[in-house]
Amino acid sequence: MTIVELVRRWAAEKPDAPAYTFVDYQADRNGTRETLTWSEVDRRARAAVAAIRRYAEPGDRVAILAPQGLDYLVALLGSCYARTIAVPLFSPELPGHQSRLRSRSPTAHPPAR
Repeated sequence: MTIVELVRRWAAEKPDAPAYTFVDYQADRNGTRETLTWSEVDRRARAAVAAIRRYAEPGDRVAILAPQGLDYLVALLGSCYARTIAVPLFSPELPGHQSRLRSRSPTAHPPAR
């Protein structure tokens, strides 16, 4: 069973159960918690597919440029739903990562559209 099948199954079987929780210690030293339910994860991953499919087809590589957190997770799952190959990269706004992003992008071979 794939992760996509598991998320869809849990979204159907236990839609309101907590699926993922991210604790952000940068916003508050005691940690700010954000939780998504299985139905929210499935809905947001499906929405990510719509965005991904505007630029990529199954088998294409897609860059994931999101900060740590649930948006990153949803983008990764959306890539799985879209049957694309996720290439996780740090956000270029983070110190020292802009040069890493530039060095990786030529090897990603984006599709010509």
